[in-house]
Amino acid sequence: MNIFDFDKTIYRGDSSFEFLWFNLRRRPTFIVDAMRFVWSVGLYFLGLKTKVEAKEALFGYLPKIKNIDETVADFWQEKQLEKWYLKIQQADDVVISASPRFLIEPFLRQAGVQHIIATEVDLKTGKFLSPNCYGTEKVTRLRAEFPKKHFARAYSDSLSDLPMLKLAKQAYVVDHGQIVALADYKPNFKTKLKQQFMSREFVLFLGVGVINAINGILFASLYARFLANANIAFVLGYMTSLTISYLLNSWIIFCEKLSLKRYLKFAISYIPNFLIQNLCVVIFYNLLKFDKIVAFIVAVIIGVPVTFLAIKIFAFSKKENQNEKR
Repeated sequence: MNIFDFDKTIYRGDSSFEFLWFNLRRRPTFIVDAMRFVWSVGLYFLGLKTKVEAKEALFGYLPKIKNIDETVADFWQEKQLEKWYLKIQQADDVVISASPRFLIEPFLRQAGVQHIIATEVDLKTGKFLSPNCYGTEKVTRLRAEFPKKHFARAYSDSLSDLPMLKLAKQAYVVDHGQIVALADYKPNFKTKLKQQFMSREFVLFLGVGVINAINGILFASLYARFLANANIAFVLGYMTSLTISYLLNSWIIFCEKLSLKRYLKFAISYIPNFLIQNLCVVIFYNLLKFDKIVAFIVAVIIGVPVTFLAIKIFAFSKKENQNEKR
């Protein structure tokens, strides 16, 4: 028995988003529902909504579809599974997906797949009737459905399915149609960038960065009222805002315990930001004669991602955190 993820694994696209776009083209008024979903995703990245709540918003338009079965059938017309899968397909294959069952099941049944595990969604509300079939939940569902089965091979496009992949004797990652053994898989540069910067951590880091900048100005102005030297007031304001930033990064973004060692490493992590931003100003303002506002914007665009990586890798290293817990 073999296990297969669905989206971007045996099916080239992302069925849930494609289904939204399909219905949006049919009924442009669904743009309101699409915007609600975008808003929910934003709230999720800010930590104000759970991942499930954000994903449920993706299906908020479902109650407005009169004949869901007919719409699903129309959606799958002229679509097909990946050719590599059709060549190795077996009668006892299991396809498991975080996508909703109502959407992928008719298509898979038509393709001859008998064992389908997916997220259950209420068509009247768009709410989930089961846990989101993602990550470790896939292992839970597989164990519940096939308690005595041994899995020969497992395929997925994402390392978020690593718990599922580890269930099988042989595990494979499907990277844009290319099948690579899990042991040999190395994410490409584009994938690594997406993992780092299309993440909740990075969005929250940007938010904390804005708070940090405001705090720096406010505290520097406050200290300047009591100190004659403006430079000292600026340094004190910077250090105060840096300390607050460390607290917010520890509590909200990386969820780590406070420590003096980590605070010092956090402060050191800002040195590359300082050097890069000053270098950008010299190059774009002093040498290339760009407007100073443009130079400042370029400095921030380059400096902020570098700082995020420095803090994540150096100050909040997962490897170091694991060693501390031991």
